[in-house]
Amino acid sequence: MAELVNLEPPSICNIETGRNYPTIQNLEKIINALHISFMEVFNFEHQKDPRDLIQEINFILNKNPERIQDFYKILKALTD
Repeated sequence: MAELVNLEPPSICNIETGRNYPTIQNLEKIINALHISFMEVFNFEHQKDPRDLIQEINFILNKNPERIQDFYKILKALTD
């Protein structure tokens, strides 16, 4: 994988283990190397009922009102 995306193996390892998150550019390289789409990476609908997801989103937003605009931007980007 590291060769396919032109990253050092320790960088890939840190992403795989959750120690680091990829930049959007590196995420795009990984997605292209795996021949998948962004939606496939971020599609978690199969894991929870939509009503449960809405409750969780509301809980997160209520605990983090300063991040509402960030949530909106992300949701808008995913749905446009």
